[in-house]
This record gives sequence, structure tokens and C-alpha cells, in this order.
Amino acid sequence: MAVTPLTPAPMRAVFGSDEHDDNVFSSARYDFPLRTRFRLPEDRFLIAYVHAAGEGSWVGGEKLETGMVLVGMPGSRGELRFGEGTSWSLLVSSGQHLRRELSRLGHYAESTSRRLQRLIPDEESEAGERLRSAFECMRLRFIDQRRDINLKAMLENLKSHLFGDVASLFPGVPDTSRTRHSHYLVLRRVENFIAANLRHEIRLRDLCDAGSASERNLRYIFDEFLGISPNHYLSTLRLCEARRHLSEAQPEHNTVRAIALECGLWDLSRFAESYRQLFGELPSETLKVCKTSLPETRTPYLSPSIQYT
Repeated sequence: MAVTPLTPAPMRAVFGSDEHDDNVFSSARYDFPLRTRFRLPEDRFLIAYVHAAGEGSWVGGEKLETGMVLVGMPGSRGELRFGEGTSWSLLVSSGQHLRRELSRLGHYAESTSRRLQRLIPDEESEAGERLRSAFECMRLRFIDQRRDINLKAMLENLKSHLFGDVASLFPGVPDTSRTRHSHYLVLRRVENFIAANLRHEIRLRDLCDAGSASERNLRYIFDEFLGISPNHYLSTLRLCEARRHLSEAQPEHNTVRAIALECGLWDLSRFAESYRQLFGELPSETLKVCKTSLPETRTPYLSPSIQYT
């Protein structure tokens, strides 16, 4: 999962997860806005419940709201923006259980999209209440640190109804406006261009050409979807990519200068100060950290102030 913060302010979050049999449970709360993306393995599906959707949250460019259920089929891509205060819980499991229920209800052909689906349960129905309460238990376990909640019992409760309840929601997939969708496609074209050319000089004109948009329209689209300017987003992406390389590199074989240049960051003094403001440490400190402790203490993209449970 790649995560890009959309604010220079201190980044605080709480994240917890555990594994039982072939299932992974997780909950998170973010106190800063961020852009994130991921791809599911070909043999795994994801079901997530949105406890709270911060302002400006979306999935695939479509508005993300509190109480929504997100479903990712095996191999699907997740493209999201979380606003400040967003919290969610999720289950990642073998794809066969949900696929069987979808096929039984005749929805499997509709649900094989390679993108994350957003569904709206009726929380006054039995199925909606079961979904809410099951994922609320997860939130209490991982965010509120309720150690009395039993993972095995929670899994059994989930599996008894979960797949049928989620499969029944598929006919009610909400729509989005054509204008918003077209703006989102511009954003994705620009992001793809940046990813392919990060080590090269990129001007605002290049971004406009990549998105087939005027400068005014591009600024509007970035403000609509990310809340920051195109140049600010480009700078942050470069800093995040540099952090990823620095976190994975071995000090005896790599230098801060080489990694910065690889990410298109040519002003080294400015790079060091911008990096420190965003991540709370200098690039040289990230490079020197003991790599064996990396998975437990930090991520390549996020501030060391983030708490993991």
C-alpha cells in the first residue's frame, strides 16, 4: 500500500491488525488527509466498513460516506483519498467464500470489476445491523484496545452471515456524475505521468498536457480531489518516494544524494529541510536506521509519529 500525506502538519494515526487462520483483520484512524492506493492479490478479497469518512474522502473518485461498505474482489485496485478523521475496519480473506455467495445470488458477473466497489447497506435492516456491529467489534479491538474481544469468536460471527449480507448489496451500487468521473480520469492520467517521469524535470505545462486540461482546470481538479495544488502534490510524491528508497537502502551502498537525484530532487539543502518538515527527521537519519526494525517502527511513506498496535 502506498500512502501520500496531503498536509505538512504532524501526521498522527492509529493502526491495529491481527491474523487468524487465513484471515487478516485490521482497523485504522487517520488524523490527517492522505492519498492511498493498493492492489489485492489474485487469491484474496477485501471487505471494509467505513466508521467515519472525513471531509473530501473518496474511492475511485466517487464520494466515500460514513456507513459505506467497500468490497475488493481478487486482483482489484483500490484508489482512495481519506479526509482527516477517517476510520475504517476491514477483513482480507480467501476469495472463494464471497465469490460463491455472489454466484448463488447471480451478482458475480457484476462484481468482477478490477476496482474497489462502494456499497450502501440499509442499517435498519438485519443485514445492515449485522455488518455494522461486526465491524464495530473490530474497531473496539484495534482502535480502542479492547483486549476482551475474542478474534476467533468475531471471525465465526462474521462468517455466519457476512458473505451473504455483502453479496446482497451489489445491486444497489451508487452512481456518480459524469463530470466528476471525467475529472477523476484527468487526475489519474496526471498521476500516471508523474509516476513514469518522477526522476525527470516536470513542469506544470507537462502535467496539463498529460491530463489534456488547461492550467486553470487542472488546479481546480487537484483542489477538488486532493485539496492541494499540482506542484505541491508532485513535491510530496517525490519526498515520499525518496523516503521509500531511503528506508529500504543500505547505508554502505547508497547515499542521500544519489537517492534524492533518482527522485528528481536536485536542490539537496532544500530537499533535506522539506523532508525534515514532512517526516520529522533528516534523510540521513532515515538512511542510517537499522533495517531489521523497519517493519515494526515505521513505514516508507508515513511519519514516525504514527502509532501501530
